[in-house]
Amino acid sequence: MTNLNKSRREMIAVGVLSTMSGCLDGSLLSSESEDSVSLGGIFVRDHREEIDTYQIQLERDSEIVYQGELTIDSAYEFIESTWSSEPATYELIWATDEEMGSVSIPTDVREEMDEGDCFHPEILHRGHYGPVVDMHLTEDVDEGAC
Repeated sequence: MTNLNKSRREMIAVGVLSTMSGCLDGSLLSSESEDSVSLGGIFVRDHREEIDTYQIQLERDSEIVYQGELTIDSAYEFIESTWSSEPATYELIWATDEEMGSVSIPTDVREEMDEGDCFHPEILHRGHYGPVVDMHLTEDVDEGAC
C-alpha cells in the first residue's frame, strides 16, 4: 500500500508540474520577462514540525534544468546549481501533498531582488500561510555559487 501511495503521489506531482509548466510558457509572461538573471542553487526551508516532501522543477528559458524530490526533515535542504550561470529567465515550480505554486524569475520577484550578479531563490514555508519565495544574493548566503 505504501508503494502504491507513493507512486500515486509521484504521478500526481509529475502531472501537476507538467501541467503548470505548460501553462507558464513565454506567451503568458509580460514583456518585463525579457530581463534575465544569474541563478545559483535553491534553498528549501520548512519551519513546520511535520516532515514534508517537495517536488521541485526549475525551467531555464523554458527548458527543464532540474526536477527532483526533497524531503525536508531538518532546518533546510539545498539544491546545488547544475545549470548554466549565464543570465536567463526562470520558472520555479513546487508541489507538496497539500500545496503547489510557481514563480517566474525575475518577473514575479523583482521587488525581492537587490542589485547584484547572482541570486539564490528560497522556498520558505512558515506555516498555515503556505510557501513564499525569497531571493538572496550569493554574497549573503553560506552555500552555493553561480
